[in-house]
Amino acid sequence: GFAFTDGVLPAGPYNLKGQTVPGDAFVQKVYVNGRRQRLGVQLQWRPGSVGIQAEAMRVRDTRFGQGIEDEDLPDLVERAWYVSGTWLVTGEHKKDSITPVRPFLNGGYGALEIGTRVEQLSVGSGPTLNLALYGPRSPYVLPTGDVVWTTGVNWYLNKFFELSLNVMREDRALPRATTLLPGPVWSRTFRIEFGL
Repeated sequence: GFAFTDGVLPAGPYNLKGQTVPGDAFVQKVYVNGRRQRLGVQLQWRPGSVGIQAEAMRVRDTRFGQGIEDEDLPDLVERAWYVSGTWLVTGEHKKDSITPVRPFLNGGYGALEIGTRVEQLSVGSGPTLNLALYGPRSPYVLPTGDVVWTTGVNWYLNKFFELSLNVMREDRALPRATTLLPGPVWSRTFRIEFGL
């Protein structure tokens, strides 16, 4: 699939907000004004018990009259992508909701799925110059990025209950001016989900 959006962007610090896995912002706030255009491509393929998904997008924010002397600034370009793959080890077919062939405590052990995902969000370009040159109204945007690798397991007890355990490795490409730690950061999540 393909997606395209084009909309009005008000003047102010309204660029996209990149967040780390714990929710800390890592993208420099900059002033934008004019239009936001988003172009994206998506892929989903579900042959049997395997599922593969991918998406890539590019967002361009214009910065008309946002310089220190009301001059136009270069467009802000943000890029993101992800690729994920899952496999239902117990043989069920991939679809939007998973119903185990042999529900837990009803003649079986439920459905078991393993998966992995790699994703990246990046903004800015070029080498980091003197940090005094960067600011919300500067033509320069600090080059930052975050690559996250997630792997995990989902256990579908029946068509209503799911248990998920994920381990994430986050590799942050951040300038020294930020308060966040650059480099690899590990985290994990455990989720119990109930649905009708």
